[in-house]
Amino acid sequence: MKLGPLVTPVSRRRPQKLARETVTLSRLSHGRLVLGVGLGVNSGGELTRFHEVDDDRLRAARLDEGLELLTKLWSGEPVNHQGPHFFAEGVTFLPRPEGSIPIWVAARSPRPAIMARAARYDGICPETTPDGLREMLRLITAARGSLEGFDVVARGRPGDDPAPWRSAGATWWVEELASGAGIGDVEALIRRGPVRL
Repeated sequence: MKLGPLVTPVSRRRPQKLARETVTLSRLSHGRLVLGVGLGVNSGGELTRFHEVDDDRLRAARLDEGLELLTKLWSGEPVNHQGPHFFAEGVTFLPRPEGSIPIWVAARSPRPAIMARAARYDGICPETTPDGLREMLRLITAARGSLEGFDVVARGRPGDDPAPWRSAGATWWVEELASGAGIGDVEALIRRGPVRL
């Protein structure tokens, strides 16, 4: 069993705090943490009501730089980073994560910058159709050379058929319970066991 958020809006976080939190979870879970990342959205005003950055391009730049700094901090080596959004001067974060922390990138469209970001990391959490996923994976394969070792996370509700996603290239199937689901719904899902792709 893997543990992890789908998804953390890195542009809204301080990379040094996120580094400490993720290393703690990695060590407590004995290396089972996966970090899902993305831009975040402004649904319900979660950005604008707090006067946070709402521009997609700026949030994307902060996401890319934040991930760069985060992975440097996980290294356990001295870090000096001076970018347009984040700064670190002569810091070494220890302990390191247990093993590596895979990064899965959320994506709603096959735009080149998003696919390039996903290709740099360990997986993708697509919000698309199976045909949309095929296009995303075509672009990621072109950037990476192959999909070997790359995770593809499809999502659905209990009872949904994962077969179209499997044929499109998904390697993981995550089931989401409806808002307001009770403990009985969760227990039933656990008793049934994971859906295999």
